[in-house]
Amino acid sequence: MAMVPRDFQDLATVRIREAESLLAAGLFDGAYYLAGLRETMLTADRQIKLEWGKVSAWRIEMRYQLGVSKADAAEFVRVIAGTQGSLTWLTQYW
Repeated sequence: MAMVPRDFQDLATVRIREAESLLAAGLFDGAYYLAGLRETMLTADRQIKLEWGKVSAWRIEMRYQLGVSKADAAEFVRVIAGTQGSLTWLTQYW
């Protein structure tokens, strides 16, 4: 099943509730871990939304396009493969 942005938001809400329960139970390490996981999920969700527009605008026919500017090519490669890029995120977190 493919996840959509709303799934990340829902899962983040569940994780913070679990973190609050762990905190109340005196399980501080687990609470800290889950709160950090929630923040990572929300940050990833924001990053995907920010960059996805650039990635989703690409079409297969664009492979044959000539005259792409250096700036456009560099930006597209960064969005896909950079340290904060879509491909990097997918291989780390998906």
